Amino acid sequence: MRYIPFITCLFLSVSMQAQLTEERTEILDKQRGTAAFVLRAGEHLYSFQPENGWYKVRKKVVVRLQDMEGKLMNPGVTLRNKEGDSIGHTLTEIKAREVKELKKYRGDNLYEAILEGYVFKTKLEDGSVPEEAIEEMLATRNRNEQQQKFKALRALYDFEERKFDDLVAYVYREENRHLDEELDFRLIVVYRGGTTPYALVTNGHTIKVPKSKFYWEESPFAITYFYKPTSAQQEQLQDILYTFMAL
Repeated sequence: MRYIPFITCLFLSVSMQAQLTEERTEILDKQRGTAAFVLRAGEHLYSFQPENGWYKVRKKVVVRLQDMEGKLMNPGVTLRNKEGDSIGHTLTEIKAREVKELKKYRGDNLYEAILEGYVFKTKLEDGSVPEEAIEEMLATRNRNEQQQKFKALRALYDFEERKFDDLVAYVYREENRHLDEELDFRLIVVYRGGTTPYALVTNGHTIKVPKSKFYWEESPFAITYFYKPTSAQQEQLQDILYTFMAL
């Protein structure tokens, strides 16, 4: 993975909504499998929990109606984003996970689709997996430096912010995983008092932390506490979790 200095990330002109392809990238049908489709450099993906350096990823694309037969796409189909720009193409026959017909656009009937495949970690831009960025932040012992890193991450990943009494929840939404209009949360970082990480709420992903005081799990969700919570505080964190779940 190419290294991006942390300060450089502060000046990116767009927020990271998901993992980024580092270069023109072939997405495989399985780990060490056959290339199913290719994407241009800098495309956002949704990544699942990695396995031995491999990420299962998903990508939302737009294709023409005539390029689809049910959920199947033939080789050579141009993949576009919602603005109509070409972002890649299929290399083999591929079956979309989800398909939704869009309104006619510039005379064409279009489908929106979710494609799935696998990439090795070296194909993702370094620092673009949010859980790994949070792990690095939490491993920083200097409190002021940690605060500055999280401030930068909030801007870089476009976290939502909402207050719950004395707690502040910073929410990172899933992108490219489904076609649903309402996006589920992927990660919530909860602060207490504005400067101290209080808890992490995750959805299907694992974050390694230096130490924790309490852990709650109800798959695929988990809450890691950095301070021992009371029963009322546990209930409050679960309310925060349910607030940002997609219905």
